[in-house]
Amino acid sequence: MEGRLDDDVRSPNCTATPLEPKIHEDDWNEREGFPLRDSLSVLLLAASAGTGHMRAAQAIGEEYKRMFPKSHIQVEDVLEYTPAFHRAIYQKGLPATLKHAPHLYGFIYDKQEKVNSPSLPNQNQKSKDGDGVIFRSFRRKVLKSRKWDLVICCHMIPAQIVGSWRAKTGRKFPLVLLITDFSAHSGWIQPEVSQYFVANGESKAYLKSLGISDHLVTVSGLPVDPVFREKKDAQQLKMKHNLDPNLPIVLQLGGGLGLEMEESFHQLLSVSVPVHYVVVTGKNKQVKQILENVLESRKGTHQHKVTILGYCSVMHELYYCADLSVGKPGGMSSSEALVSGVPMLINSPIPGQEERNSDYLLENGVAVKSAIPELLGFKMELLLKNPKKLETMKKNSLEIARPEAAKSIIKRSISLVNPVDAMENASWNSKSNHPKKKKLQLVQLSEEWLEESCNLLCYFYSYHPSFIHLFPLDVEKRLLGIREYFLHSLRNVYSSGTGQVWALKEDSERIKDIAYWYQSFPGEVIGGSNEK
Repeated sequence: MEGRLDDDVRSPNCTATPLEPKIHEDDWNEREGFPLRDSLSVLLLAASAGTGHMRAAQAIGEEYKRMFPKSHIQVEDVLEYTPAFHRAIYQKGLPATLKHAPHLYGFIYDKQEKVNSPSLPNQNQKSKDGDGVIFRSFRRKVLKSRKWDLVICCHMIPAQIVGSWRAKTGRKFPLVLLITDFSAHSGWIQPEVSQYFVANGESKAYLKSLGISDHLVTVSGLPVDPVFREKKDAQQLKMKHNLDPNLPIVLQLGGGLGLEMEESFHQLLSVSVPVHYVVVTGKNKQVKQILENVLESRKGTHQHKVTILGYCSVMHELYYCADLSVGKPGGMSSSEALVSGVPMLINSPIPGQEERNSDYLLENGVAVKSAIPELLGFKMELLLKNPKKLETMKKNSLEIARPEAAKSIIKRSISLVNPVDAMENASWNSKSNHPKKKKLQLVQLSEEWLEESCNLLCYFYSYHPSFIHLFPLDVEKRLLGIREYFLHSLRNVYSSGTGQVWALKEDSERIKDIAYWYQSFPGEVIGGSNEK
């Protein structure tokens, strides 16, 4: 049967067909008439805690350049702008914890879920780091360097920083957040986010259980570099990379950090079926050296061919040649395997997001898990001796893959950009010497200004994050709802006798800001403004 690994053992974790059907979101308005859609200023942010988050940002950036080559696309790692000790916490402290105390990491991960869970999001939440000195350089050199039309975050840290800064400065660009795992965690939820992108319907259902509205979550899948969609000749690629065309090609991946590979490598060399292993250790040069020493010491004890690589920039070509991949179930590496149709053998997933990613992959019949390294060789041999099982897993991988995920994220994000803001930003960004701020005059507006005040408030708030939360994503319906809301409020201001409407005017009489308030009941003040 398709679900069997051998005659005696059936994997309880690997189904023959995908559990979750692929969700097709309703089409959204792509705004074909948007005059500056092809030349927006887009900032893509991640944090180099591992390599997956940066790869996600780079994948979206590459896709964006293909779709809109005239746009200004900037990909940044926020940790590069922080003090060395702060970077070390994520780039050295985190890998050390994952290696020496994975269960402690899993315990903290689960505990943080419970801490962050109740009644999210909290709109009054503020990021201490966003307002502090740690990210001062990032704000000065990146956020203030241009007037951004759109900010896409692939990690919760930049979403916190940018959300706090945007709320403080009154900027109105959409801030969207991609959750880079197959399972959402409440720590990803940030109060200023305009739209969430998730890998599957399960993650969307979880965010909904935490109070996030349906229209704020898009099931896009996880983005992969556009090169993964290109069709290539596998035999030519095997010749290019000196891979044996007569042997199964197995990728052993250590992730960007190259964790826990030595014991796994020993196990793979013990497999009796001849294989050509391609071992990718990532940025960890020490691990690469260790594996080369192991290979030298094991000469004559195995019949495999082995190629050991460090950090690799042609993973799409290696996946195209591969029959199986072995490693950790990171969100990005797993997505690349799915798009390539390569079955996965998961090795000792770390408690936390890796365990949850593993559950998703097993449930959908694209992976088999070895809970401990000592069983890795046994599971590998079962798979290599069962080509029918591998073929089923490959079919399931292609079934749930989302090769167009980056396009979905880009199109949805662009639909949130206010064309008026984009035109003003383009004008500002095109000037090398920006004019000094003009002197503004504070004036009170009479009831004669009711209609114009309403129009101005609608203009100021039409794409404001708080109103995207309150009103539907559809632009026309949102504008009607906002206009009705402000018209009702302003009438109450003037009829109550306790309210006032004030505006900030330039010398040219152009209104730059407007605010109103009135007292509905003793002690209660209701109002709204567009604070800059």
